Amino acid sequence: MWNDDYMEKAAEIFQKINDDNDSQWMLISIDSDSGESTTPERDEIFGKHNFSREYNGTLLPESTYLGKVLTQDAGESLIEEIWQELTDAKLAPRRICGGIINEPLIIRSPNDPD
Repeated sequence: MWNDDYMEKAAEIFQKINDDNDSQWMLISIDSDSGESTTPERDEIFGKHNFSREYNGTLLPESTYLGKVLTQDAGESLIEEIWQELTDAKLAPRRICGGIINEPLIIRSPNDPD
């Protein structure tokens, strides 16, 4: 899967994000045919870029990913990079929507079973 060099580089980037205020929150949502892609495969691609389907222990709406990324990496080019990785893995969604957000807020219904 991932080699030691990749894991070391990823750890350095994630540490810089945690240590540095020069980072941005990004939200990406995709619309895909669940029969053609699996969540674990998508999660792995998004995870490489520090995106997750959870925020503070709360599961995000289906096919929505939130990530804190370096400001220099944030924006359209990162969305296009993720799109290309999904396409290369034959997991291309029908649509992808995303952008930089100032402050994430997740409101969960008390009746939500997840």
